[in-house]
Amino acid sequence: MLRSATRLLSGTALLSVSVLAAGAAQAQNCPSATPVWADEFSGTAVDQTRWEMITGDGCAEGICGWGNNELQSYRAQNATVSDGTLKITAKSENFGNSAYTSARMRTASMTNGGEWTHGRFEARIKMPDAPGMWPAFWMLPTNPDLPWPQSGEIDIVESTGRNPETIYGTLHYGQPWPDNQFTGNPMRKMPDTWADGFHTYAVEWTPNEIKWFADDVLYSTKTPADLGNPAFWTFENYAYHFILNLAVGGSLGGAVDNAALPGVMEVDYVRVYDYGPPALSGPHITKPDEPATYSIVSEKGSNSTYSWTAPTGETGTGSSFTVNWEATSGPVNLTVTNSCGTYNLSMDVHVQPRLAKESILEDHEGGGNLTYTAMDGTYERPVSNPAPDAVNGTSQVGRYTRNGAVQYDFIAGDTSLIPDAAEFVDGNKVFFLDVYTDAPVGTEILVQLENNQTALPSNYPVGRHSKYVAYTETQSGWQRLAFELQERINLDTGDNDVTSVFLLIAPGTANNDVYYLDNFDIYGPDTSPPPPPPPPPPNEPPESKWWYNCDGLTCNFNGENSLDTDGNVVSHFWSFEPGASGFGATKTHTFSGPGTYRPFLTVKDDDGAKTTKRRTVTVSDPNAPNLPPENKWWSRCDGLTCDFVAKQSFDPDGQIVSYFWKFESGVPGQYGTPTTYTFSAPGEYRVLLTLKDDDDAKTKKTRTITVSAAASDASISDATGE
Repeated sequence: MLRSATRLLSGTALLSVSVLAAGAAQAQNCPSATPVWADEFSGTAVDQTRWEMITGDGCAEGICGWGNNELQSYRAQNATVSDGTLKITAKSENFGNSAYTSARMRTASMTNGGEWTHGRFEARIKMPDAPGMWPAFWMLPTNPDLPWPQSGEIDIVESTGRNPETIYGTLHYGQPWPDNQFTGNPMRKMPDTWADGFHTYAVEWTPNEIKWFADDVLYSTKTPADLGNPAFWTFENYAYHFILNLAVGGSLGGAVDNAALPGVMEVDYVRVYDYGPPALSGPHITKPDEPATYSIVSEKGSNSTYSWTAPTGETGTGSSFTVNWEATSGPVNLTVTNSCGTYNLSMDVHVQPRLAKESILEDHEGGGNLTYTAMDGTYERPVSNPAPDAVNGTSQVGRYTRNGAVQYDFIAGDTSLIPDAAEFVDGNKVFFLDVYTDAPVGTEILVQLENNQTALPSNYPVGRHSKYVAYTETQSGWQRLAFELQERINLDTGDNDVTSVFLLIAPGTANNDVYYLDNFDIYGPDTSPPPPPPPPPPNEPPESKWWYNCDGLTCNFNGENSLDTDGNVVSHFWSFEPGASGFGATKTHTFSGPGTYRPFLTVKDDDGAKTTKRRTVTVSDPNAPNLPPENKWWSRCDGLTCDFVAKQSFDPDGQIVSYFWKFESGVPGQYGTPTTYTFSAPGEYRVLLTLKDDDDAKTKKTRTITVSAAASDASISDATGE
C-alpha cells in the first residue's frame, strides 16, 4: 500500500526489517508497530542525511515572506537536537532584512530522507504558545511537473500562538495563485490548549481519501468530492516529502509579542507507517445532560471484541458506544481485541459547563442592551414572526435583508454587557441567536467582538478581539444557534477592551437573502442546582417458578428458574408444611406422612418486591399399607337432568385415577367428574360412584336420587357406602 521514493530507507538492515514488517502487515492488513521510516531525534544534532535545512526569507525563491507575509529568516542553527527532541526556535534577532529568525527543514532529495504516496504520517509535537508563532508539519510533492497548488499541499497540522487551543488540517489545491483554493477542518481543545503538552498529529492517506487525527482521534476526512471539482485532486500523482517549520507572524501567525520570545516548536519524533492503528471518532467537546456517540474507525483485523468505559459508569461491548453525559468530564476508553492484536484507545472528553441565560442583547420586545451603530443591509424591527413554533413562539422579531453588493455584510452595535471577553474565549460564556431563513443549510454566521475606539474599516485586525462561528442547520424553520470560538484575532485588544458586537451574516458571499433574527442572548454558568435525575421506572416484581419430584415422602424442590426481569432474585423462601420451611434456590424435604400438601415458594428481588407461588403436592409412604380413597359426591337436578360432582373425593396416600358412575339398570355407566346425566323417566334411582386410586384400591358409594318431569331440585338422601 505504501509507495515510497528510492531514498526511503537508510540502510540494508533497516530496509529488510521494514519490508518484512510491511509484508506481514499487508498479508493481514494489520498495522505494524515498526515504522517504515522514522527520525527519533536521539542524537545531538539534526541528521543532515535525512533533512535539508532551508534558509533565507523566501526572496531567493521569488516569494519574499514565503508567500504569507512571514517575518522570519530561516537559519540552520535555529534547529537543534538534545534530550531526545528536535527544537525549532524562533528568536527576536536581526538577520538580513528580517527582525526574526527560525528554522525550516525537509526530507526531499536527501540520502536517507524520503518521499511517499499513501501511508500514515505522524509526529509527536509540543506547540509554542507565544503570540505570533505559526508552527507547521506539512507535505509537498518533490519535483512536481505542475506548480503549487496544482500539484497539491497536505498540511498535517498547523497552529498559532495566538490561538493555541485550535489546530488545523488542510489541503491546498486548484488553479495557480490567486485562484488557489483550500479546504480543511479545525479541532479545538478545552479546557487546556494544544501547547500545554506533547500531542501526536497524523494523516492517513489512502487512494482518494485523507484523514486527520490528533491523539488518535479522527477530526477530518477529505475526498475528491470535497474539492468542488474532483479533477483538482492530484495528490495521487506525486510522492510527497515532509516539512517542519516555525514561522513568525504572517497571514496566519498574526501580531508578534516580542516579550514572549523565544518560541519553541519541540518534536519528539516523525514516523511513517504503512497502516495506522485503530482510532476513535466522536465529540471530544460536548454539552452537559446530552448523549454523545463514539465509534472505532480505521480498524483492521477480524473477530473483534470491544470493551468501552466512560466517566458516567456506562459500559459497552459494540463497535459504537453512546454516553449519556452529565456534568463531569473525563476519558472515553476502548479496548479492542481482534486478529491484529489488542489496542487500548482513549479520548479525553470535555463537558462544557451548564449554561443559563444571563443577559439580552436583542429580543425585539424592548429588552435589548445593544445600541445599533451601523449596518450594511436593511434591518426592520419589530416585525411579525413569520412562523411561530416551539423554538421561537414570540410575536415580534427582526427582519434583516443582506446587502448583495457587500461580501462582508454586518450589523454593528455597542454594549456594556461584555466587561471580560476572556469568558467567551474560554467557553464559560456563549452567544445564542434565533435564526429563520431560506438560505442554504450550513450558512456561516459570525459574532465578532471589537473596540470601537481603535477598530476602523481600513485597519483590520487592529481593535478586533475575537470572533465566534455558528452554521445554520435548517431551512424555513426557527433554529437556536450557539456560537463557538473561531479565532482570537488580535492580542493587542485586551479582554476588557470590548465595546462593540458585530454580527456578520454569510460572510464572503454576495446575495440578498432574508434572515429573521431574535433572542440574541448571552449565556453564562448556571448556578442553580442541577435538575433532579428522572425517577426510576417502577419495579417489576420477580416471578416465582418451581418444580419438584418425589420418592415416597421425600421430595426435591427447585426454584432456580425463578427470575426478575429488571434486577436479580436475591432470596428463595420455602414453606412445605406447618413447622417446616427454609431458604435456598433448591431444597429437599421429607413430609411427616402421606397425604396432599400445599407448599409454596416466595422469591424476593433486589428492590424488596416479593412473589409467592403455591402448588399441590401429594406424597405417599411406600412402606405403609394402602389407604383406599374416600368417596364424596353430591348432585343437583333440574327435571330429569342431574349434575354429579365428586371433587371433594380424595386419596389420603395417593391419587384418584378413576371416577365411574352407574345411574340406572340397563344403561351403560360413564366416567369423569363432574358429569351430567338425563334419566329415562321420573322416579327414584340408586346412583353408584366407584373410585379407584393409583394402587387399584376401590371405594363405592350409593345415593338415592329422586327426579320428576317438572323442573325442581331433587333432595339428597344420606346413602351408605357399599
